[in-house]
Amino acid sequence: MLTAAGAVVAAGWASRGRRLPRRALLAAGAVLTVSNVLILLAVLPADRLPGFVVAANYDAGETIGWRGFADSLAAVHRGLPVDQRQRAVILTGNYGEAGAVTRYGPARGLPPVCSGHNSMAAFGRPPEHADVVIAVGIEEPEQLRSWFTEVTLAGRVDQRVAVDNDENDGPIWVCRGLRRPWAEIWDTEVRHRG
Repeated sequence: MLTAAGAVVAAGWASRGRRLPRRALLAAGAVLTVSNVLILLAVLPADRLPGFVVAANYDAGETIGWRGFADSLAAVHRGLPVDQRQRAVILTGNYGEAGAVTRYGPARGLPPVCSGHNSMAAFGRPPEHADVVIAVGIEEPEQLRSWFTEVTLAGRVDQRVAVDNDENDGPIWVCRGLRRPWAEIWDTEVRHRG
C-alpha cells in the first residue's frame, strides 16, 4: 500500500521533472521490482536461488523442495504392508508440511494429511480407523510415544536440494498402535500453536 501511494507521488514528480532524474527514477523502480520479485516470489529454481533470499524470506526457504519432501513420504508409505497403507494417515508438525503433502501427495498416492498446527487443526483430525501414522516434522519421538505403542524411524526427508530449512533431513516416523482415540487427544495434545 505504501509503495502504491509513493508511486502516485513519484509519477507526478517524474512527469514534471527533467529527463535525467526521470530516467534515474525509472531505473531505480525497475531494480526494486526485480529484486522484490526474486526475494518474495518463487521464480528461480531452488538450485539457482541465492542464499540471501532464504535469509531474507524465511517462508521462501520453507517452500523449497516440496516435491522431494512428498517423494520422501511416498517412499515410506510404499514400504508399508498393503493393509496398513489403507489405514494410514500423514501427521505433520506444521501447516507448511501439510501444504506440501496436500499439493503433491495425491499424485504420489499419499493418504490424507492432518496437522495440529495453528488453524490446520480445524481441518479435522484423523479418522478413528487411522491407527498407522507417518509422522514428519516432529524431531523427538517422545510425544509420539505418548500416543502410540510403536514408533519407528522409517526414513529421512530428502528434498534433493541443499537448503537449510526445517524439513530437509528431518526424521520420518511410522507410528502404530494408537493408545487412545483421536477424539481424546486431538484438541488437548495434538493441537498446538507456534
